[in-house]
Amino acid sequence: MIPHWGMERARIMKVIFDNNSFVGISIETYNRREYVIKSENGVETYCVEGIGRFLSDHFDFANQIFTSDFFEAQKHLKLNAGHQYDALDVLKVSATKIISEWETAYDIESTHAVGALYLIYRNDRQYLVAEKDLFSQISLIINYLNKLYADGLFPRKCMRCGSLFLSGKRHGNVLCSDECRKKKKVQNTIHYYSVCSENEKLYLKIYRKWKEREHRAADNHSISESGLEQLDRKLKQLIVMHREYAYRREEGRLNETDWAAALENYDNELYELWDNIKSHKCPTGEPTRGK
Repeated sequence: MIPHWGMERARIMKVIFDNNSFVGISIETYNRREYVIKSENGVETYCVEGIGRFLSDHFDFANQIFTSDFFEAQKHLKLNAGHQYDALDVLKVSATKIISEWETAYDIESTHAVGALYLIYRNDRQYLVAEKDLFSQISLIINYLNKLYADGLFPRKCMRCGSLFLSGKRHGNVLCSDECRKKKKVQNTIHYYSVCSENEKLYLKIYRKWKEREHRAADNHSISESGLEQLDRKLKQLIVMHREYAYRREEGRLNETDWAAALENYDNELYELWDNIKSHKCPTGEPTRGK
């Protein structure tokens, strides 16, 4: 605690923690670690966490602070006069009532300053600690968030599992882990197939079938280089055609029957090209390099 120095006297404040209980943190953003200290009735415990875990594992008021309003306000953070992001600008929007009460609660002249933070040293490490009441924890989380912001790290909520984690992005949907990314990809695929039309499914079936044949032929050297180039060009033309028909669908100008017929015809053309390539009738006359 930094004491208040008057013009004629210095007032020293005696620090007494309620029930001798507090929580504190020391952050090392360069190695993505944070060191947490907790005291319960005078019994101190220590742990080392990955940076950001304090938000979900040790901050008792996370549900009141990290709301949808918080993440929305965080998107619109602006640099202050000191060219820094300030978490207080976010919290004034997302937790207006709490911050208003926090700002008016602090009284330096009292024997026990509300919302004050303290520096302590344990095991050659400096910790910033606070009591476990709401106002003290608000002071701590503002300081904590500002340290994260200074290093380009922002608390985000995973769009799949809802857990809190740190991201280098303030905007857009984010996923917290490789596991969530894989599961979200599967979820998106299932959703896509549940809503896409029969013609979309037919297009994907044709494209993937011929793309797989192209890859196998390249791996086995069973088709000449010029033949592979012809097949690749044909598949790229299919992509362009699909894009054109997709635009027509968005504009309401697509006849699905015509699109289905065009896909069937294109599939037949690919079979003819394939037979032509396999029988060495490429325009270049280049022989195949394999079986």
